[in-house]
Amino acid sequence: MRKAFRRLAVILFTACIIFALSSCDGLGNLENIKDKLEDFKDIIGNGSLTENCEHVDDDDDGKCDKCLAVHTHVMVETAEKAPTCEEAGNIKYFTCSECNKVYLDSEGKSRITPEDTVVAALGHTEVIDAAVAPTCTATGLTEGKHCSVCEKMLVAQTVVPALGHTVVADEAVAATCTETGLTAGEHCSVCNETLVAQQTVPALGHTEVIDDAVAPTCTATGLTEGKHCSVCDEVLVAQTVVDALGHTNETIPAVDPTCTETGLTAGTKCSVCGEILVAQEIVPALGHTEGAEATCTEDQVCTVCGEVLVEKLGHTEETIPAVDPDCTNTGLTAGTKCSVCGEILVAQEIVPALGHTEGAEATCTEDQVCTVCGEVLVEKLGHTEETIPAVDPTCTETGLTAGTKCSVCGEILVAQEIVDALGHTEEIIPAVDPDCTNTGLTEGKKCSVCGEILVAQQTVPALGHSLGDWVITLEPTEDTEGEKRRDCANCDYFETDIVAPLSHNHADWEEIILEAVAPTCTETGLTEGKKCSKCGEILVAQDVVPALGHTNETIPAVDPTCTETGLTAGTKCSVCGEILVAQEIVDALGHTAGAEATCTEDQVCTVCGEVLVEKFGHTEETIPAVDPDCTNTGLTAGTKCSVCGEILV
Repeated sequence: MRKAFRRLAVILFTACIIFALSSCDGLGNLENIKDKLEDFKDIIGNGSLTENCEHVDDDDDGKCDKCLAVHTHVMVETAEKAPTCEEAGNIKYFTCSECNKVYLDSEGKSRITPEDTVVAALGHTEVIDAAVAPTCTATGLTEGKHCSVCEKMLVAQTVVPALGHTVVADEAVAATCTETGLTAGEHCSVCNETLVAQQTVPALGHTEVIDDAVAPTCTATGLTEGKHCSVCDEVLVAQTVVDALGHTNETIPAVDPTCTETGLTAGTKCSVCGEILVAQEIVPALGHTEGAEATCTEDQVCTVCGEVLVEKLGHTEETIPAVDPDCTNTGLTAGTKCSVCGEILVAQEIVPALGHTEGAEATCTEDQVCTVCGEVLVEKLGHTEETIPAVDPTCTETGLTAGTKCSVCGEILVAQEIVDALGHTEEIIPAVDPDCTNTGLTEGKKCSVCGEILVAQQTVPALGHSLGDWVITLEPTEDTEGEKRRDCANCDYFETDIVAPLSHNHADWEEIILEAVAPTCTETGLTEGKKCSKCGEILVAQDVVPALGHTNETIPAVDPTCTETGLTAGTKCSVCGEILVAQEIVDALGHTAGAEATCTEDQVCTVCGEVLVEKFGHTEETIPAVDPDCTNTGLTAGTKCSVCGEILV
């Protein structure tokens, strides 16, 4: 309706102009009227009537509802944005930069609201982080959760303490003549880790027994003397055969066997050569009859011949642990006994009770207690405040704000806060050019305030001489040597050498090159030389080339943290790798305790932020209600923290 009214107003306005023109100039002056209408048309066309209009197009027909001016959208595209777990996204849409309306299409046909463009956040997709069981020495983890899409930790895993070892005894193994034994040990029955290693017990060695030699007879061979072990019977020295001698008959009496010696039956032999005509048969030795086993104090002997078979073992000492006395109870000194037979070797003696032993004097936070039984002797004293001065920061070192501490025990009451280091002010260290014999330096940098080297100057190797061609300064003759010289093109250095006499012309000789040797950081080198292949005469002497010297390279320092050690800066040679200045370990700084834990705040390290003591939480205390009276208002009951005073209700 409003737009129709405006259109009618324009028509009436046009009619008025025509009427006015016709009244002034007469209806006959049609050309003048036509010109006026063209002027009006130009006014309408160039927008003079609409330039101050605040355009409104509520019906989306593309024309201003006020002035009928045609509106052309200037669309700005907003790209589609996918939603995340926590943030909303949007669809692709278009906004007219002139009228600020929002559309689904670039032609402006499908209008929507800004809310229609929003795509809701997806929410997290939970994934279980499996628990990890602890082992004997390694901690485990509780079950946790995280989002499988954005990886955000939803439920953090906490550390489960290690279980500790389950100790099992490893039995000792006795040593033999040739094989070692083992002492008792211990291992964990769960993870099999060795807790007490078994030690090797040396082999006992053989107990030698002589195997008597057997004389040869006329017809029977003899045996040389041998040896064997009486414990394990191993042959130590084998008996060898001795050839027979020939014989003359003679009766050989029988020989009774003993514990260790064989016997013989009666026989006959040659009385001259000893040859056995009727061979005696060996009756085996009877062997020892073992008596009672050897003990700590008694040998084991043969009950027949009394020979010692196993020597007494001697006592095996075992310590009887001492018992420390305490404040009210007596103790015992350490003693010893035999672990085999139980005999007391060193008796324990009674140690009198100690009585109370005063510990460190009472401090601000600690009672004086008996160092033995822990009984409180003097109660703690409480803190005495003292100001800790502020520390100004430097180029590399942080500063500190002022704080307070106890002047008696040194405990921090108000922690100092770190003030950032100022940073270095760079200053150029000019480069030094090398010459023939002297090394140079690259450009470096240092701090103009504190003098610290920021960019170390590196050694530039000496250039070495640039020698020209040899020039004969004294001609040689057939009998005398000549001289020659060559000069360095860059400095006053020169070299001279002998020119061989002209008579050095024996047949079949040639110059042999003496190869140059390159210098290293620490070793000198040699220039190229020459000699005669026939007589070995030096034709061109080799000159020593100075060692190059090390090329310094800085090994950066590693700053220590609260819990990790650091390293000082060092230097090494960038050519040969030799360490010139070794890095030294810098101790870990340790935590700097901040303000003490309160009801709502943890105590943290002011450097790394690690929680040292967790917050305590409020301790509720009721604030009693106050009844109103005729002239005074009352109060309802409330609650506050009895520690920090914070009003809770």
